[in-house]
Amino acid sequence: MAEQLTDAQCILLAVDYATQSNIQALHDLVPITPLCLTPNLVLRILLTYLPESVSPPVYTTFIQELVSHLWLEQREPQTLDISSVADITDAAAQKKVKKLDLLELAPAGFPPHAPDDDLTSFLCHRSYRIDSEIGLLTLLPELFRPFLDRNDFVRAWFVSVALPLLRLQFEYYPDTDTAMSLKDFQDLDGKDGIDVLLSRTTHEKHKIISATDSQGTIARDLRGLVGPWMFGHTERKRRKLAWSQEERSETPQEERKISLAGVTEDDQTTHEWEYVFEWMVKKATNNFAMVTNAVEEWDGPGHVDLGGYLDEKSYLDNDLRMKLDKQYAQCAFAACYAVEANNSETIDGAHGILVRLAQLLDFEPPPDLVTSVEELPKIDRHASLLHESKSTVILDPEVLLDPNHPLTSPTLPTFMLLQMMVYSAYQLAGLGHSISISHITKFRFYSDEDEQMSMVQKVLHGLSQGGKRDEHQWMTDRGRLLWLWNWNIDPEEGALRGAGPFGSIPRDALEKAILKCMLSTGNHTLVENIYLKGDTNRSRLTREDLEQIIVGEAMESYDNASNGNKTRGSMKRASDM
Repeated sequence: MAEQLTDAQCILLAVDYATQSNIQALHDLVPITPLCLTPNLVLRILLTYLPESVSPPVYTTFIQELVSHLWLEQREPQTLDISSVADITDAAAQKKVKKLDLLELAPAGFPPHAPDDDLTSFLCHRSYRIDSEIGLLTLLPELFRPFLDRNDFVRAWFVSVALPLLRLQFEYYPDTDTAMSLKDFQDLDGKDGIDVLLSRTTHEKHKIISATDSQGTIARDLRGLVGPWMFGHTERKRRKLAWSQEERSETPQEERKISLAGVTEDDQTTHEWEYVFEWMVKKATNNFAMVTNAVEEWDGPGHVDLGGYLDEKSYLDNDLRMKLDKQYAQCAFAACYAVEANNSETIDGAHGILVRLAQLLDFEPPPDLVTSVEELPKIDRHASLLHESKSTVILDPEVLLDPNHPLTSPTLPTFMLLQMMVYSAYQLAGLGHSISISHITKFRFYSDEDEQMSMVQKVLHGLSQGGKRDEHQWMTDRGRLLWLWNWNIDPEEGALRGAGPFGSIPRDALEKAILKCMLSTGNHTLVENIYLKGDTNRSRLTREDLEQIIVGEAMESYDNASNGNKTRGSMKRASDM
């Protein structure tokens, strides 16, 4: 009988049972040999000899009873098979025990601040062994599930280390060629952790379209990979800086809008979510579609998927979440100013971000891009004067997330100004002159009258290349150019300058350029209706201006004529004028 065995024989018998994965026999043996087979020793035996491939439910109940000293399962007494040690003398058994070389419960490099209890050490060390010996991280959820309420460290370790790596390598990207060990992944922090978690996301194809039926890859990865990993922020912070653990609020978070106070120095948190915002702005320069997908489908740091193991609403305290939400909104602003592409998809994506920001900030949503310029929203004149920097460095991606940034700190004026930049890029694209939002912003704040007139002339030259344009086309394009001069802001009486990207050009100079182009393309009836029969005060051109321009254009055509036939070529154009 087992009661008659010596301590050394009992230990060898336990090793034999563990090697054979005979947990029921261990369950029967340990209670009758409590002085010999202590919980610590049994856990070390299991760690060393129990095959890593054994399904955790086979032994987790036994472990619970072992560490609690409460044998809850009522089983019929079993006759234990002691044949493997019955013929070994005590002296020989003691020699064998000394050679067992049992693993220590605490794994190498285990955080010194981790709880000093055997179960915590066993769970983490067992996880490392499963990963290193058979690579089946899929066994870890069943291993940890019964113990998640054991302590905060166990809960944080599983959710922030095991869960995201499991999803990354087995669920989200099972075809990945490179695998990272659990131990190496645990040691990551800051930017390195973000780069690993989102490394596969950047290789996916993203399109700039609003999500309707399914969640995009980037939003899923932010919620399901980065979100759980962030739950371990405090542990990583403690590991790195030996700071005390922050308290978590257990009060459920309610859905709310992001504060409009902007991002100040006080809103900087040193939380690792800030690395995500930096990552998004950096990626926006060449992968704007991915960032637009993220903003349209992800609500920010509070929008995470912890797999049902924890309450997603309580992992961030209220004050911290409010600060991070504001930084997330600033990140969305910054992404629009960081993008370098000047195609129509980029403008669509920036407009999608505007729509999303309107939801998050509780603003009036912006109208569709195809809205006529007459119906576009007006902004207060002071909003157009927000930016006072004399250096374009303010638009470098590295500084777009700075506190109190004049263009990206989320407020109503900065939102309205970004709208104007997006619509300006759209209107210029409609005029045949594609430009990035970053470029149009620099152009608005840093170009002078000559540079702006040069762009106007390029636009008009492009419009005139197609020959005569119908009146509707010209009316639309003239409206766009005038909108780009003053953004629908009612100018002060007699004001020569406007608020838009062409605002440094005097209004009468802009009208003269448009008039000359209309004349050169033969739109004489439209010229007559707008400039001769229309309100000259609106066009800012006097009758003397009109006469001088029309005669001047006619004489230029006359001078360029190669023959005197007034029904052909330049002579005809001069005659028509």
